[in-house]
Amino acid sequence: MNQVIFYFSIAMSILFILDQIKRRFLTSADSTPEGIFSPQELSHISSKNLLTTTELNFYKLLREALPDYEIHAQVAVYQTLKIDSGNHAQKIFNRLNRMTFDFVITDQNTKVIAVVELDDKSHARSSTKKRDSKKDALLAHIGKPLIRVQADSNLTVDQLKLTLLGAISSGTSANS
Repeated sequence: MNQVIFYFSIAMSILFILDQIKRRFLTSADSTPEGIFSPQELSHISSKNLLTTTELNFYKLLREALPDYEIHAQVAVYQTLKIDSGNHAQKIFNRLNRMTFDFVITDQNTKVIAVVELDDKSHARSSTKKRDSKKDALLAHIGKPLIRVQADSNLTVDQLKLTLLGAISSGTSANS
């Protein structure tokens, strides 16, 4: 009887392993290996520009106003911060994971100098205000200026340059 149970256990183990191999490596019309998109999912995905027309126009204005700096668009917040390892590291990373800065100004060696947020009418919503206050607090904590510019402000290159360089040289945040 013990021998029957033994062989039955081995047979079940082999069937389990074969099933796992089948699930992992074989595909059908309805299933794909882990991490791969199905054709149905892919039919809903296409390419888009990184920036909206408003953001692109502002990016060009930033490049003109600060030719000696590098301008990076749509940067993940966590990429600009050093998070010490420890018990809270993953929790902090998770809270930052989906947040982005509109524009990050760096020197030639990618040292963060300041952050620029282009605020449109959506920034009047309470959920957006809450997210904005998190960004404000983070940047104040690490001592980097945050410059908030209204999307409809029609700043000239000279006005923007004055605002940006003033905030950068003083190390304080600004609104324009």
